[in-house]
Amino acid sequence: MKIEEKLVRKLEELGYHISFAESMTGGMLASTIINVSGSSNVIEKSFVTYSNNAKHDILNVNFDTIKKYDVVSKEVVKEMANGLYMITYSDICVSVSGYAEGYLENKGKVCYAIKYKNKVHTYEMIIEGSRNVVRRKACTIILNEIYKLI
Repeated sequence: MKIEEKLVRKLEELGYHISFAESMTGGMLASTIINVSGSSNVIEKSFVTYSNNAKHDILNVNFDTIKKYDVVSKEVVKEMANGLYMITYSDICVSVSGYAEGYLENKGKVCYAIKYKNKVHTYEMIIEGSRNVVRRKACTIILNEIYKLI
């Protein structure tokens, strides 16, 4: 069974709802969950907040946080997850930002946060590969981490 199927079944069993705020993954996390039959029982609102303005306007991410820490940082994804929670009140709120391409010093850098039981867990990793390989690997890693956390 694929991770997204296991996760949907677990969310259904627990009666939980999940929402996503995605930048680098561009909706891939939500789409992967929605591919699973029964996902309408667990997925709430999700947003693609690709630009800094979208992160600010939709999720209330502070521009000062972006300027101080960079848009791909644990601090920004934490604010994204908290902002997502204020919109959706989902049991699990997941946010992700990253550089699928770019300069050598930041290429493949991915930060994500999972807000669960009023605690925000933040993560940072480097994933090697082409743009879409980085995006796909990030999704798989994040879905596995959500499953482990719950």
